[in-house]
Amino acid sequence: MGINLNHTPTRDTPYPRWFYPGTENQAAAAIINFSGKPDSRTYDFTLPDRQDERVIEGIVLTSEGRPMPRARVTVYDSAESVVAFGVADTAGRFLLRVFADVAYRLHAVWPEYPDKVFSAVPVDIDPGSRPLNLQLILNQRGNSVLDGGKRDRQNDDRQ
Repeated sequence: MGINLNHTPTRDTPYPRWFYPGTENQAAAAIINFSGKPDSRTYDFTLPDRQDERVIEGIVLTSEGRPMPRARVTVYDSAESVVAFGVADTAGRFLLRVFADVAYRLHAVWPEYPDKVFSAVPVDIDPGSRPLNLQLILNQRGNSVLDGGKRDRQNDDRQ
C-alpha cells in the first residue's frame, strides 16, 4: 500500500513524495493482505517528518531605487504551480515562506495600470535551507509571468 503524496506541498500537506507506511522505501514497506471478508484491524503508521521551511524576504524597488508598495511577489515550483504569493508593504518589503531544499522561480510585478506594468528579472532560487534576502528591481516593461510565461524563454534559450 502506498500513499501518493507526490503533489505540490502546502503548509497543511507538507509531504511532496510517495510514502509507504512505515518507510519511504517501497522495497522496505510491509505487505498487508486483505481477505475480502468483513474484518476490523488496526494499523499504526508513522508519517515522515514535515518538510522544513525556508524564508524568502526582500524589498521591491523601482528602477530609480524607490520602494514599490503593492508589488506582487509570486513563487513558482518546477511544475510552474504557485507555492507562495505576497504583496509588498508600504516600504516595498515582502516576506514569504516556502519549503526548504526545493528549486523555485520568483517573480515580482507591479501591475497597477495595464499600460504601466513593470517586472523584475525573474529569480531562480536553488534548493537550500538558508533564509534569503533579495532586492528586486522593477526595470522591465510588461508582466514577466504573462508576457514571457512563467519561464524566462530568453534565458532558457541561452543554456
